Amino acid sequence: MEKEFPKIPKALYWYKTAAKNGNVNAMKELGSIYAEGDLGVQKDIQEAKRWNDMARKAEQKK
Repeated sequence: MEKEFPKIPKALYWYKTAAKNGNVNAMKELGSIYAEGDLGVQKDIQEAKRWNDMARKAEQKK
């Protein structure tokens, strides 16, 4: 399991990169990650809400 920890920052980087490029699924995933405090990030409800709001707005534009 320790071997997987170096991948965590990369996973967050790619989720954020995809989300910033309009990927709604990545936005939702980031919302979940911050809501639960997964992948080594501190639980942050405000950040989770921000990503979920961005996902909702992006979906409405389609």
